[in-house]
Amino acid sequence: MKKLKILLASAVVLFVGLQFYRPEIPSPPVTNDFTGPEEIKKIFKKSCYDCHSNETNLAWFDQINPAFLLVRKHILEGRSYLNFSDWDKLNDAKRRLLLFDALNVVKTFKTMPLPEYTLLHPEAKLSKTDVDKLEKFILSLEKYPVEMNASNKSKSEKITGSSIIKNAPNGIKFIPDYKDWQVISTTERFDHNSTRIIYANDIAVNAINKGNNIPYPDGSILAKALWERVTNENGDIVPGKFIHVEFMIKDEEKYASTKGWGWARWLGNDLKPFGNDETFTNSCVNCHNPVKEMDYTFTPAIRFSKNK
Repeated sequence: MKKLKILLASAVVLFVGLQFYRPEIPSPPVTNDFTGPEEIKKIFKKSCYDCHSNETNLAWFDQINPAFLLVRKHILEGRSYLNFSDWDKLNDAKRRLLLFDALNVVKTFKTMPLPEYTLLHPEAKLSKTDVDKLEKFILSLEKYPVEMNASNKSKSEKITGSSIIKNAPNGIKFIPDYKDWQVISTTERFDHNSTRIIYANDIAVNAINKGNNIPYPDGSILAKALWERVTNENGDIVPGKFIHVEFMIKDEEKYASTKGWGWARWLGNDLKPFGNDETFTNSCVNCHNPVKEMDYTFTPAIRFSKNK
């Protein structure tokens, strides 16, 4: 009984002491906001703004540690990927990309709003009507003027690059041999009008063929190359201008801080490294978080042989 009292007293002291540890949640002034239809803005405000804007409104129970520390983490991560208060700083292509990603996590993966958030904030739950409205609005953004005559473009522009390709900000080197790897899937993204080809190195392909790619073993490398979608004179969709190539390099120990993957991207035909510093990987991780059960990979890989 005495030991129980000591344990309870220690727990109370620890709990009270923890309340004095309160790192700041930055509250910069709100200078801009989402500029879409009012009914869409209301949905975002209800379900997203606490973590994805500078208009964070904490309930009293959000401010009790250790819950506060988790809430703070979610807010900082949420703002780093999408902050509606910085809407004016984004170009149209970036806005479309973020909104399509939002639709994915809301409708396809159903991971946002976070279940633990809506458990304590039931008013933030999205109804089917809310999701339908978001989908209708976001899909309307995909309507691009289609080039019906693309004869002035190469059907598949070759990636030339420069003689010296700089490393990514996190030190990862460009891998030119990816074009000789096995193609494991192709996809299209209508939000920024692109066609994608996903390649895998031998280690990744062997894991895929044996059904051991969730999770992928260390040494696996996936490459995704993107081209603009254009319509030729026959009405066929063909690859146009090269957009970028990005890599996911599996090493659980080396890249433990970024979910076990090293991330890197090179832009355009001159293969300019993406990102100003190592923090560029935050956007990669945040984008892939909804598919952590798939080892942070979106596209199911094609299996080319059976495991005997």
